[in-house]
Parts: sequence; structure tokens; C-alpha cells
Amino acid sequence: MSISHPIPRALLALAALWAAGCGARAVPPAPDLTPPKIILNALGAVGNPVFASDETAPPKQACARFRSFPARFVLSVGDAGGVALAVVRVSRGRIVADSVIVAPDAPESSWQISRLEGMSEMLMIRLGKPAGGAAATTGLLGMFNVAPDSPAAAVTASAYDHSGNLTNLYPVGVRPYGDEACR
Repeated sequence: MSISHPIPRALLALAALWAAGCGARAVPPAPDLTPPKIILNALGAVGNPVFASDETAPPKQACARFRSFPARFVLSVGDAGGVALAVVRVSRGRIVADSVIVAPDAPESSWQISRLEGMSEMLMIRLGKPAGGAAATTGLLGMFNVAPDSPAAAVTASAYDHSGNLTNLYPVGVRPYGDEACR
């Protein structure tokens, strides 16, 4: 003999709403605690050196020796949570404005060069924050030429992601070929 108890319709409706609500609830993303990674390539420099922000220890003498100037650099920045800003600073030199190429291109990105005190310039590359649930741009590429004003020019770089994490690249010397201070 079987006994059946009818389940009230209101209870079934409540269970269906509860199940639908649990399935539709968005899981909050894990906090982004990882800073972006910076890679700076010195194109055409002796040995085509590459400098990275995640090296376990920066080289004792980070420098790139060029046979001719202006010197060509490629900056790449990557971050899984989205790159927000990259800054390149050239001390004792200038960034050749006509040489700057940035990807992704406008309107997703914008850039500007500012003259700083002393013999320095700064290139700022901004990526817009995505709107309406769109995926963030996880990388940027910047190419630029550096015209040194002295034999002791240097390039530094830093980058922020959309969570405010910061990373810095140590200074990279920009020297003429044969410069004994750069080995």
C-alpha cells in the first residue's frame, strides 16, 4: 500500500524560483592581485637585448648599445585582468613623436608625450576601461624611438592594471656601441 501526499503548488513554485535564483547568481570574481608584466625589446641594439619586469633579479648593468641613433624600442605590457596604463620615461633624451605606434589603436587607446624637468620625456599610453561587461584589453604594444641627449640616457617603464596593481621595469641604459660603461 502506498501513501502519496500531494506537494502544494506554492511549495513547488518556491523551489523552482530558488533553483533558478541559485543557477543565475553570478559568482564574484577573485580579486586581481597580480601586477602586469612589462617586456622591453631594444631593436637593433647589439645582441637585441630583452628586459622583463618579472626577472628574478635585474641585470647588474641593464643597457642596450646601439650603432646608430635614434634607438628603436618595443614595449609590451600584459595582464589577465586588463591593462589600464603604461608609462615610459626617457631620462636625458627624448621620444621621437613621429615614431610612436600603439596597439590597440584609438579609440581603445590614447597616448601623449610630456616634457619633464631636466632632459626627460614621458610617454603615457592609456587603455579605456571596458563598459557594459565587455572584456578588458589584456595587452598593449608600443613602439617608439629614443634620441639620447647625452651618453647616459636611460629608459624606464611602469604599468597599472584595472585593479590598481603596479609593476616597474628597472632603468635600461641607452648607450652608443663601444661604450665601456655598458657591458
